[in-house]
Amino acid sequence: MLGHETLLGTVSRTLRDDFKKSMELTLYLLNIFQAYSNFSEFHEFLITNQIGDTTIRIIDHEIKRYVQRVKDFKEKTEKFKSLLGTEDYEAA
Repeated sequence: MLGHETLLGTVSRTLRDDFKKSMELTLYLLNIFQAYSNFSEFHEFLITNQIGDTTIRIIDHEIKRYVQRVKDFKEKTEKFKSLLGTEDYEAA
């Protein structure tokens, strides 16, 4: 695989550029790079292509998405409570 640096570079660029578009693709690519990280021969490649930095940016992005979903859920719960006129509803 090290002989196919163009292919690996393209895959890493795809991860960097498209991680916001498809979570499924992102997870597949991260699994590939995680497997490569087990072999010291790939460490230089992973560093050169900033896979660690990209992974941290993906995690940060997903945390922000999660926080926004929780915020939206709470807002919708409050709106639902006000429509029902009750305070007895508790979100699980």
